[in-house]
Amino acid sequence: HDLIRANDVSSYDAYRATLSKDNKLNEEYQSYMQMLIDNRDKYTIPQVSDEYLTQHDPKSLSDVTSDITNEAKLKDVKVTKNTSQFFNTFTLQGTYTGSAA
Repeated sequence: HDLIRANDVSSYDAYRATLSKDNKLNEEYQSYMQMLIDNRDKYTIPQVSDEYLTQHDPKSLSDVTSDITNEAKLKDVKVTKNTSQFFNTFTLQGTYTGSAA
């Protein structure tokens, strides 16, 4: 996009805001994405797995952080939640102490 190439952050933010309020554009996008999903068996792209389209059950943040902490054998773990207009993410920091092989 020209605004990105021009490093025009404020204009790009305004452009994104305009697009995000366009309900017709969103409906068309959702319809297009659904068409791609519905027709995925007709495409021949061997490097893309059906697992990308699998619907996973929600998992609580505490379960996710516990799984990571236990699998990586971390100590002194700290979890920070981050939220934005588009994403809810987290940062997990901890200490791993390994041994000489």
